[in-house]
Amino acid sequence: MTQLAPHQQRVVAERDELADRLAKLMAFFGTPMFAGLDAAERIRMRTQAHHMGGYLSILGDRIEAFTAPAGPVVTDEMVSRFLTWPVPANVYPDGTPGQPGRTGTNLLSAPQAEAMLRHVLGG
Repeated sequence: MTQLAPHQQRVVAERDELADRLAKLMAFFGTPMFAGLDAAERIRMRTQAHHMGGYLSILGDRIEAFTAPAGPVVTDEMVSRFLTWPVPANVYPDGTPGQPGRTGTNLLSAPQAEAMLRHVLGG
C-alpha cells in the first residue's frame, strides 16, 4: 500500500475501530443478556448494527479509492471528438436514416458520452 495522507490514515483507523465495535455488537446478539432485553431495544440494536455495516462499507470504498490506481483520463476534447464524429450513412443513431454530413448523436449528452468513454477505456 502506498503511503497514505494523514486524513486517509484517520479514515483507516475509523474503519478499524468501527469494524471492532460492530463485531462486538454482533457477538452481543448471541448472549443471554441481549435475549433478556425488551423487543423494542433489540430492534433498535439490530437497526444500529445494520447502519454500522453500511457505514463500514462506505469507509471501505473510500479506502479502496485511496489506494486504487488512477482511472483513465477522459478529456473534454475526447468527448467533443466523439460527439462530432461523422456518422456513417448506414448508422441510424436515433432510428432515422443516415444523412450525409451528419455528426454526433442525440442519444448521449456530453456527461453520458464522458461516462461511456471512461467505460470503454476501462475506468
